[in-house]
Amino acid sequence: MNTPSIVVTAMGHFVPQTRLDNNFFSELDIAADSQWIADRTGIQTRYSVLDRTDIHLLRQGTTDYIRLMHAGKVMSIAAMANQTWAVMRERLPRTGGPPRLDLLISGTSIPDWGAPANACMIARELGVNCTAFDVNAACSSFVVGVHVLRSMLMSGSGRCGAVFTCERLSMCLNYAEYSNCVLLGDGAAGAVFEVAPSTPQGLELLDTIIASDPSGANLVTIPVGGMFAQHGRAVQKFAITKTVEITEALLQRNGLTARDIRYFISHQANLRMLTSVVSRLGLHPEQHLYNVDSHGNRGAAGAPMVMSMHWDRFAPGDLIVMAVVGAGLTWGAALFRCLYSAGGGKQISPGWMIRMDSTGVASPLSRILLDPDLQRMSSPVVRALFALSYLCKSSRYVWSSQTTPRRKWTSSHTSMAPSSSQCARTSTCFVR
Repeated sequence: MNTPSIVVTAMGHFVPQTRLDNNFFSELDIAADSQWIADRTGIQTRYSVLDRTDIHLLRQGTTDYIRLMHAGKVMSIAAMANQTWAVMRERLPRTGGPPRLDLLISGTSIPDWGAPANACMIARELGVNCTAFDVNAACSSFVVGVHVLRSMLMSGSGRCGAVFTCERLSMCLNYAEYSNCVLLGDGAAGAVFEVAPSTPQGLELLDTIIASDPSGANLVTIPVGGMFAQHGRAVQKFAITKTVEITEALLQRNGLTARDIRYFISHQANLRMLTSVVSRLGLHPEQHLYNVDSHGNRGAAGAPMVMSMHWDRFAPGDLIVMAVVGAGLTWGAALFRCLYSAGGGKQISPGWMIRMDSTGVASPLSRILLDPDLQRMSSPVVRALFALSYLCKSSRYVWSSQTTPRRKWTSSHTSMAPSSSQCARTSTCFVR
């Protein structure tokens, strides 16, 4: 029985209007120099659902978050999701309107409601009638939500679902103390997932992994009615270690290495953490997508916002890894493959795979093989391509089935290419 393909057919994001650069925190008189913030965190700007005047009042202690919410000065989770949904609808590969959502999952660390579920309020705001519930894994909520949604779609619980992560971390900060308020910002992201869509355009979801270690639950906390707090050094070590481990585990179980990845996206904690992760994984800078320097740490919304902001950048065959960590302690990773470039390009079938070179860029021959007409090549042509690549001393072949890219054969100048019987058991090959 073939596993149905699940495709991200659209993504969206929302950035609040209030922009806070590092100089703003100098105005708050909290001993946070602009250059010191940049050197320590790599963050230059972040965005907030609060306006600058209200943040100054919070710093002075003349107002509080409850008063601001009652005064209607704080954007709701549902309103942030609605703005995100507007972007998603524009990107959906159809003209007949958005798909009918069967499932909607929301994840946030700063909810509007204890009851009902914030997902229900989002569904009402969007005007959709579907099964809606919350999944909270702190900064890991997007990948955990995707993992849950994937399981439900594969079990037949629906044909289409969405995951939203809307974060308002500026609502839990002590602006009289610099260590945390300079790190965090606000934003929202969302994605639509469809089972075997009629037009396979977007990012195919190949695999997900999630994990947790409750023994570290006290390391990052937001008490009810309280402020964000973390054990910085321990959390930084955890974030780096687990991001590397979960990424390597995801690659290993899918028969991949770091050089197979076209793009890598991680939890947007701070730039120093991301730089360390990329170095340990052996990734090239051009494989790393991030925006923590310009948007700060937006919790669960950070990594999917990066993916959404680069939606038009992905090309057919690109493999993308998203790895996240969060309070709990929690962590997870997801593997995607681009089926079609939103900015224009060739379409490939779900289950096909491409091999990247040492810089993470597909070779010209691999790009040719992405052509749908060449995907229907006869076996003599396939054998001819093998003969051609056999003449190259550093040739390497990657084979994939119609499910996940687990089967791999490699060839060097002194080794033999796969036999014709092996060719018959696979869907295609791409040559590097």
